[in-house]
Amino acid sequence: YLAKKTGYDGVEIMGSEGYLINQFTAPRTNKRKDKYGGNAENRRRFPVEIVRETRKRCGDDFIIMFRMSVIDLVPEGSTREEVLDLARELEAAGASLLNSGIGWHEARVPTIVTSVPRAAFVEATRQVKDVVSIPVVASNRINDPDVAEEILKSGQADAVSMARQLLADPEFVK
Repeated sequence: YLAKKTGYDGVEIMGSEGYLINQFTAPRTNKRKDKYGGNAENRRRFPVEIVRETRKRCGDDFIIMFRMSVIDLVPEGSTREEVLDLARELEAAGASLLNSGIGWHEARVPTIVTSVPRAAFVEATRQVKDVVSIPVVASNRINDPDVAEEILKSGQADAVSMARQLLADPEFVK
């Protein structure tokens, strides 16, 4: 609400990479016994309520991007079906688009180093795209314009998110 009040067009809610919201969705860290713990539906409650309340307070003309963990890459992470169910519920709660987060910081699986093939995780993003009607954004190891274009042309994602590449090479977009 404060972001909208100060003139922002939208926000991105960080619900991936093992941060707080993601810790609610994963059995690995959510050991709660109340309505926010236990089964998968209860573990999804916290992120869904955040999106629903943000939409309620900010209205339909405000962009709510939710960065969700499409692959946790840790033991006792969310299952594929739990990830897809969360995507559906986030859309129903009012998310404008979903951005893919890959792996937790504690994961032993590398996600951004140069030994990881470009766009190695885009299939998980595509699976999310298949179950929602809002735009879905691919991320992680997409640092070549041809790779990004292929992801978009093939329909695996609606947009591509880059950070490190643009920080490393500010002329990249030219």
